[in-house]
Amino acid sequence: MIFLKLLGAILFTIFTVLICGWAIFLPRSLKLKLITPIASRWADLLARSILGVKVVTSGGEHIPKSHKGYVSVSNHLSLIDPLLVLSTLKSPFLIKSSLLFTPFGWGAFISGSIHVNRSQTKGHLKIINKVIDVSTRWRAVHIFPEGTRSPDGKIAKFKRGTLKMVYKKNLPVLVSGLWGTNHILPKGSLSLKSAALAVITVRGIVKSKDFSSANDFIDEVEKQVGLAVKNSKSIFDKQGVSKKTKVKSNAKKSDYQQKIEKLATSGQSYAKKALHKTTNLSSKVKQKASTLADPKLLKNTLAYASGVKNKAKTKSAKASKEGLGLLASTNEYLGKLTDKAIDKVNELPKTSKKLEHSAKGYVAAAKRKTKKEMAELPKKAKLLYKTANKSMETVGGNIKTRSKRVQKSLSSIAVETSSQFKKIPGKTDQLYQTSTDSFKKLGKASKASLKTVEKKLAKGLSKSKSAMGSAGADNINSETEFYSSLSSIIGKIHLVSKADEMVSISFTKPAGRKFSDGKHLAIIKKVKKQLNEYFKGTRQKFEIDYKFAGSNKYWDIWQEMINIPYGETISYKELGEKVTPHMHPRVVGIAAGKNYFPVIIPCHRIIGNDGGLQGYAGGLKNKRILLNLEKNS
Repeated sequence: MIFLKLLGAILFTIFTVLICGWAIFLPRSLKLKLITPIASRWADLLARSILGVKVVTSGGEHIPKSHKGYVSVSNHLSLIDPLLVLSTLKSPFLIKSSLLFTPFGWGAFISGSIHVNRSQTKGHLKIINKVIDVSTRWRAVHIFPEGTRSPDGKIAKFKRGTLKMVYKKNLPVLVSGLWGTNHILPKGSLSLKSAALAVITVRGIVKSKDFSSANDFIDEVEKQVGLAVKNSKSIFDKQGVSKKTKVKSNAKKSDYQQKIEKLATSGQSYAKKALHKTTNLSSKVKQKASTLADPKLLKNTLAYASGVKNKAKTKSAKASKEGLGLLASTNEYLGKLTDKAIDKVNELPKTSKKLEHSAKGYVAAAKRKTKKEMAELPKKAKLLYKTANKSMETVGGNIKTRSKRVQKSLSSIAVETSSQFKKIPGKTDQLYQTSTDSFKKLGKASKASLKTVEKKLAKGLSKSKSAMGSAGADNINSETEFYSSLSSIIGKIHLVSKADEMVSISFTKPAGRKFSDGKHLAIIKKVKKQLNEYFKGTRQKFEIDYKFAGSNKYWDIWQEMINIPYGETISYKELGEKVTPHMHPRVVGIAAGKNYFPVIIPCHRIIGNDGGLQGYAGGLKNKRILLNLEKNS
């Protein structure tokens, strides 16, 4: 029967090709306008009537009425797929050149489908351009991006050449998913199976203009095809299962009837056996009752009972004797133990006196030692305190934090020296000498650092005065913060600076701080100019004075970010290895999130280990814009 269906399909195809053979000489435009609608009816008749395939369509309302201006895409399972595409979507399709020598290939060629030779790579671009041209001008062409049929029904990775060109030409894509044809005519087989149900789900249009890159567009198309296939499979399973359950239920009914009949016959046999056993038992009970009534048997049982009673009496007597013996031995053992305990208790006062006397001696010796040490400690503590005060007085102004650290270190040194005096009285003088030397060094260092801080402040004031000029620069404090904003291709950028250096660059305005207007500040003008040059693609390096803020554990990572070349990318793991071997990529991610100077310190050039884009303070869209800007410049 299946062979006859396949033979009928081949004969029907040859017959139609012979009748419509004249259409080969028509131009493609007329083929697509006149022959393709007729071919869709022919494909429907061939699939449903001759091959006996029941075609179920879901989402047909998504098919555009114009049938042009887009490209159609689906998965590929079987040689029957083009029939479903032609009958349901009314679209010609890409067909392998090797299939042109088959009856189905002749029909596809007459209907306006485009053939491609996969062994020749040079002409692929022309074929892709032809597909887009035909889809735009006359009728949407259907393509199978997997390139070949799936042997197990799973969607293979899409070949992206055609879809990338579709994205460049800004064409939308109609997404659909097929299921069931892989059961009718699987890959690697030329025999039709008995299952005759095929489902096609039309998911809808995916617009290329909604995506910023071709890869994102293709990923979305692939995802939508997967969802369409999933829906088709669920419809196939529901309709296929309903038929199978009916057949199974009929088979189960007959099985249950046979089992019930067997149980009925076995139940009858069990009932007969039980009745026979009960009659036998009743007769045995009657016999035993008659034997018990015999007087001789009664005498024997009474004699046996009295013998058992006597044996029990003798055994209890023996047990009582053994128990009394055990009791006596335990009492004797307990008496010995109590005697020993009394002797030990009598000896306790003597031992306790000895222990008390020795303890008093130890306590007295400890008191003497502590008195000596305590008498010496106040003098040395005073000397330590005086030297500490002198060194603290020299530290002032802008280095209060350093003086606090010195004071803490002095107190810890004092505690440590006192403990050392207690443990090693002979070494206290040496410890004292080393501590006084360190205090002197600290005093000298603090004086030197105070002078350098004062010099830096003087330089900063002179720079801020020259930068501000006529805008009242003489009255500017070096700690005053200035704010200004800049509109760019990635949105508004907020700039914060002090008189002569940048403080931060962010995508949101810092809240909770008071700022002065920084429009006319020289450093902000310089930053805005260099950022505008970067966004135009004419600048690759920044020449700006800024300082690293925050935890110093991220400074090395930020410095390594600056060294990433313009237009190149690096993974979080690779950058971490450059800073410190075995650094976890998450530490690099945290440092990138705390970057005070995005764009200038190019944390947008760091990508995931798999090549995908990962977190960015300005959003993944802006990260993609910056990377594309650098690649295209």
